[in-house]
Formats: sequence, C-alpha cells, structure tokens
Amino acid sequence: MAKKITSIEVQKNNKERFNIYLDGEFAFGISMDTLVKHHLTKGQSLTTEYIRQIESTELYYTGYQRAIRYLSFKKRSAKELKTHLSEDQLNEEDINRLVQKLTDQGYIDDEDYITSFVRTALNTTQKGPQRVKQELLNKVGQNYVEEIDRVIRDYFTDDIIHERLNHLIQKEDKPLSIPKRKHEQKVLLKLIRKGYERHSIEEVLKHFQFDEKSDVIEDKMIRDLEKKYKKVKHLPLYERKQKYMAMLMMKQYDYDKIKEILEGDLSAFEADE
Repeated sequence: MAKKITSIEVQKNNKERFNIYLDGEFAFGISMDTLVKHHLTKGQSLTTEYIRQIESTELYYTGYQRAIRYLSFKKRSAKELKTHLSEDQLNEEDINRLVQKLTDQGYIDDEDYITSFVRTALNTTQKGPQRVKQELLNKVGQNYVEEIDRVIRDYFTDDIIHERLNHLIQKEDKPLSIPKRKHEQKVLLKLIRKGYERHSIEEVLKHFQFDEKSDVIEDKMIRDLEKKYKKVKHLPLYERKQKYMAMLMMKQYDYDKIKEILEGDLSAFEADE
C-alpha cells in the first residue's frame, strides 16, 4: 500500500539532512543527495518497494561520507575500508561500488599505501622484512604479494638488514648469567619474531662473542648438578657422569666447562645431606 509524503522538513542540527513524513508521521531521515536523486516532493506517493530503494540509496550516501571521514585520518587500504564499511548495513555490491569510486577519486591507492607502510616501518620501528610483509598482507590482501616483495626488496637491502641486526644484537651484548649458547638461541628467536630471517641473523650473530659471568654460570651448573644427583645417586659413577653430561648439554652450558667440572672433585655437588 502506497504512502504519501505529507511533509519534508530540514533537520534542526544539520541543514544538509531532511526528515520525511508519510501520512502525517515521521518515517525516516535522508541526506540532500538522496532527496535530489529520487526527486522527492510533498504529495508524492511511495510504495513499500520504493521506500526500500530510498533507504538503500541513503545507506550508500551515508557510507560514502563515513568512508571519507575514515580516510581523512591516515592512509588506508581498500581491504581496510571494506572491513570498516561492512560494519554498516551496506551490502557487498554497494561496498565495492564505494571502494571503486573512492579509488577513482584518489582517496585509495593500494600501491602507494604499500610503499608508505614499508618506508614508515623502516624509519620508525625495528621490525624485520618478514614481519612487515605479513602485516601488509593482512592489510591489503594476498593479491599484492608480488608488489609487497618488490617494495620490501627496494627498502630492506642486505646492507640495511645487516646494519639493523648488528644494532639489535649489540643491545643484547652484555655480561651473561646464562650459558652463551642459550643466550644466542634466545637472541635468534627474538629476532625471528621481529621478522628477520634465520640465515641473516646467524650471519651477523657469529661475529659476536658474548661474555659469560663465569662465577654465576658455575654456581648455576653446581645447583643443577645437585638436583640431578638426587635422582641418579643410586647409579654407578660412570653412568652418573653420563647423565650429568646429557643434562648440562641440554641446558646449553659450555662443553669445556662441563668437562672441567665432571673431571674434577664431584663432592662439590654429590655430598649427601
């Protein structure tokens, strides 16, 4: 059943929006764009289907304005904008139309976004190329993997990666209270999480000689041996030494230091209480 427009009023707080009254009752609010597109006038009859079309148009124009505001804060990718617009009641077709329109108008440029993202990551963070790539893929999608790889190669050159890794490892170069091999493994995993490749890390890491606090390390070895002794003291000496060696190697203590302790006086850790 058709309803008649009985009044069109300018909204008090926004002169660009209008309240539409059907059969004397408020029905909905619309923008100037929607009003003009549908040539709405007082006395016009609207079917239920046509009202749905008006509401769909209003959602589209409202989505456009919301998108403009969203894009005004910083650069966004097409994928990010689609996700943002999907929070409204817009259908997929309208979202794609909006994204294409905003791309044509220059508000969205995924290739420029990729370059800007990589440059910013390089200049303001310590992230490695693999992490930057993954973050970008999440933002722009798999279709841009080749473009992302190309830009990352341009910015993250071998010399720059080597320089960044050298700086990051230097920050970890301090007297150690844990075995050197264990510390190196922790540094390696930390840098992999930051997005650097294992072979690049290992290439730089091999030039560092971390210093252990020998007295602290030895004290820890003795405490570990004391705990192990309680579990293996029933075994013959030869077998106990094998167990000690396996345990200490697993904890990544230095082999020469292990050998020195196990060939010395075992009473330092094998004394029964």
